[in-house]
Amino acid sequence: MRFGNIENYKKDMILAAMLVLFASAGRYALVGCSIQPFPNFELITVTAFLGVMLLRSSIGILVAPISIFLSDLMLGNPIMGDGMYRITIFTYSGFTMLAVAGILLKKPVKNRLTCMTSRTVALVAGLGVGFVLIYDLWTNLGWWYLLYPHTLNTLLAVYALGVPFMVYHTISGVFTFVAIGLPAMVLAHTARTNKICAKQKFEMLVKTPSPTN
Repeated sequence: MRFGNIENYKKDMILAAMLVLFASAGRYALVGCSIQPFPNFELITVTAFLGVMLLRSSIGILVAPISIFLSDLMLGNPIMGDGMYRITIFTYSGFTMLAVAGILLKKPVKNRLTCMTSRTVALVAGLGVGFVLIYDLWTNLGWWYLLYPHTLNTLLAVYALGVPFMVYHTISGVFTFVAIGLPAMVLAHTARTNKICAKQKFEMLVKTPSPTN
């Protein structure tokens, strides 16, 4: 591995640790300290998005699962168990699914989130809705599979009962993606652009021949 690649890897690891700390500490504060402004307001989903957008995929895909794992430990939640606690299979895999979705969308989305405009706000708001819906549809399926008779009627009932929570979660997704996700993406793009410009200026300075006497 070349020196430049090692340095980039270290930077990715540091940023990944910062994202994990932000998400896990944020979840602990919101849930453990009961300061959620409304039910299902959370930071893990937007962190899953930022993880794969700002980091190499092999590292970014781990940010959300590690964040939820650490915050579960901090909150004293059973990681695995019987009955309803088996839902962790679906919550952990649900956030991993969001990371995979982000990887698939990374190239077209990342290139668009370079500035704060009405279009980029609408784009990240839509992504917030989409990510939340993927997660909620999957985890509601988990509740049905684990705790209810496997019939169409009970499946529809579970999704119907989950609508209020999905609405709250959707609001959370839109807010966090616009207030946290978009500014973070724009800031990262600006820093990357400034670094490239500085490197190009340095290379031009080195290549420019000095005047002769």
